[in-house]
Amino acid sequence: MPATAPWGDPPGFCIIQRSDVTLALDRGDAPAPNNQWWAAYIYVDDADALQTEFDAQNIETTRMHHPSHYGCIDFDVVDPDGHRIAFGQALSPDPDPGLNTDRGRG
Repeated sequence: MPATAPWGDPPGFCIIQRSDVTLALDRGDAPAPNNQWWAAYIYVDDADALQTEFDAQNIETTRMHHPSHYGCIDFDVVDPDGHRIAFGQALSPDPDPGLNTDRGRG
């Protein structure tokens, strides 16, 4: 279970931490860009299990995507500002271009 620390009422800033990954989220005043796909993409070891965990906590997610062109399965959540955050699992044990062998996993 991730640790969270929200600030404000209603919250305008939050830090979420799980294992050695920390993500800070800020509620902005400007709307999300119309042409945006992902504001962030976070690699995880088991995307199916994480989506099941989110569903159990009533966190709305998109359906699981299985795109073949980049070798991951993933799903998205949309933050209160409309930004998409993707959680994906690489299907190959080899790192994608730009990733070290110890990056992009976990």
